[in-house]
Amino acid sequence: MNEFEKCPFCGKNVAECCTLAEVLLTDYDNDDYDYDSTHYTVICNYNNGGCGASIGQYYESEEEATEAWNKRVQ
Repeated sequence: MNEFEKCPFCGKNVAECCTLAEVLLTDYDNDDYDYDSTHYTVICNYNNGGCGASIGQYYESEEEATEAWNKRVQ
């Protein structure tokens, strides 16, 4: 299971990793589904009280997306 830092904007600990297909609600029959279902982002889950912030990019693995979310400027 991925460990996420708290959101740098709202301070909540409700981040989750999801695919582009989940974010865009891409259907299985959509031409972009193969790409959308294999690229990941991390979002501060608005439905769980977060602010909806995301890393703003998509990565080929959950680990890469999690690393991007957890990266903080010192």
